[in-house]
Amino acid sequence: MKDQSTSAARMEFDDAIQVATDSNSSPNDLSSHINKSFELNRLIAAHPNATAAILSEVIEYRDQEFDRCDDQTQRIAIRHPSISKEDVLRLADKFPEDLFMNPSIDLIVSEHPHLFEDNYLLLQTRGCPLDVLQRIAAEGTRAEQASIAGNPSLPVDLQNRLTPDYFYQRDLEALKQIASQQEDDVIRDCVDMYANVSRPFCVPRFLPFDRDSPEQRLSDQIFCGFPFTSAEFPWPIEKLGNHMQPIAQINLAKASSLLGVNLGSGLMQVWGGIESGTKVELQTRVIPESALKHDLDWFYPQRTPWLDKSYEFEGCAHSSIDVTDFHPFSVDCCRIDWHLAGRMFYPSIYTRVFDSLADDRLEHGLFDRYIDINCQLEPTEDELDSACISRHRSFQGAWGKRPLVILGGYPEALGNAWAAYPENMLFYHSIDYGVMMTVGVTYQVNRDGKICFDVNWTCDK
Repeated sequence: MKDQSTSAARMEFDDAIQVATDSNSSPNDLSSHINKSFELNRLIAAHPNATAAILSEVIEYRDQEFDRCDDQTQRIAIRHPSISKEDVLRLADKFPEDLFMNPSIDLIVSEHPHLFEDNYLLLQTRGCPLDVLQRIAAEGTRAEQASIAGNPSLPVDLQNRLTPDYFYQRDLEALKQIASQQEDDVIRDCVDMYANVSRPFCVPRFLPFDRDSPEQRLSDQIFCGFPFTSAEFPWPIEKLGNHMQPIAQINLAKASSLLGVNLGSGLMQVWGGIESGTKVELQTRVIPESALKHDLDWFYPQRTPWLDKSYEFEGCAHSSIDVTDFHPFSVDCCRIDWHLAGRMFYPSIYTRVFDSLADDRLEHGLFDRYIDINCQLEPTEDELDSACISRHRSFQGAWGKRPLVILGGYPEALGNAWAAYPENMLFYHSIDYGVMMTVGVTYQVNRDGKICFDVNWTCDK
């Protein structure tokens, strides 16, 4: 009896597959087979006769075991010319590349003239319409222009205009104007001090990743990739016996060139433990340039909780970061190219003025007016926020970048994980999903001239 039931179910499934793959199937035919499985929904979402109503249903379908929607079905659906306006708006941030593959993209853009306003992920995605890029370059906000500057399909003439120096000079001009508006000479000096210190910083531009490519195994990766491993440098194992999560792989020679510092050569890798708790095991290692010529190890762990689309895994680079305004968390898109975005200022004037490294504060007698200055700086901070200066508060505020990933710059420290706002920050990642998680990699030069790297993780629950 059980065999007969299984056989009948198989025949029913085969019939559904035939309907879903028959180009002549009507919308009614397709509707009778939706939401029976992810496999069927993917076929139905790609069917030329699927209606907006059908697409909406398969997009929202959740499986019973994991209670989650199917990313692949959603990616197929957003490419369909019949997708509704509401579903476009709902999925555009999550699958921007797929949206631009929709044959009706010109119509979608015309019907949604404000689709790209403050939508930084869309603006920096390959395939963004040329007229949108040109309009933003001419009249966009500071944050919008910074976003298209990182777009790999930006025309050469706009690349030559929206350079890192363009944004830096724009920041300096805004700071100069803010300083001139201060009635108090000491507060004006504080703004000048703030403007005098900045560091180059880069943001990631995500690229497709072929895990079978030996060349791409050596590429820069973040969050979940397939980094370089070999017999000499195998996949790290934490103390509890689990294979660790790959968090970052950074080419030090390229990072040195971008940040204007000597970080050596080879690949710097960051790995995190997968056991949750208040103390997460972290490792850094540098693979020398000479070792990169050795044969690759193609082992990849079977247990990879960092790839689970849930909130249950609490590693230091969280799997639930496929949230609005960031690239989906996937091995297939973990390869990155660092885009030099300009120069980054301190997170706030207060930390610049009263940082223990700020020796020039003595020139202005700032300690004598500590309390007074502290009260007066907050309105000035608001002015900097309005001007969208290149700093941490702007990125996580006006620019809406949550989570945040930066190479170099002055990212904001969390807790006492590292010295506040150091000159030697290399890599920074933070995410706030109700719990703030932060990973920071710093470097220093020892007495013997050797460059050492240190990684810290904090979790503010």
